[in-house]
Amino acid sequence: MITFEDLLARAPLDDLRALAGLSAVELLDVEFPNAVSQAGLAALIIGEHTLEGALSSKDIRALALKYLDTQEAVEICRALGVPHLDPARTLENLDTDFNPVHGDRFYGYFGAAHTPELIGAVEATRRARPLDRIPESGQQLEAYARLRRKLSDRNVDILVQMPFGSALLRGSPGD
Repeated sequence: MITFEDLLARAPLDDLRALAGLSAVELLDVEFPNAVSQAGLAALIIGEHTLEGALSSKDIRALALKYLDTQEAVEICRALGVPHLDPARTLENLDTDFNPVHGDRFYGYFGAAHTPELIGAVEATRRARPLDRIPESGQQLEAYARLRRKLSDRNVDILVQMPFGSALLRGSPGD
């Protein structure tokens, strides 16, 4: 199992410099010239943001996940309980804030605690895991994930056409 810091250290030096900030890198270069390396800047970024903060930052997380090899990505997907047919794409679209179950497992994989700000504000039906309700089919899971992302935007209205008779399952006795 790889640490998030080691994973972040695989990123190119220029990308890590941009994330760490120009002034921090310049100061580090003056005080500790040997520390301006991929591993040194990854440690600086993790130290600056904390592990949980780095995992929650979409820019830092995207940069780190970009350099996962396929086997590591499959391992993370399996730990999360998400499809691993295209693990890079699955992890790229993973929304840990929207789905607290995925957030807990993703952060836990790297040894961090997941404390999303909106955990109480998310209604119960939105916290449901897709795999609990949908057969394991790539197209269905992708469509379901896309629908859930759209529903997370409170300004969006969506009309979903259900198969004939499915509305009967949701009706109340008086309907």
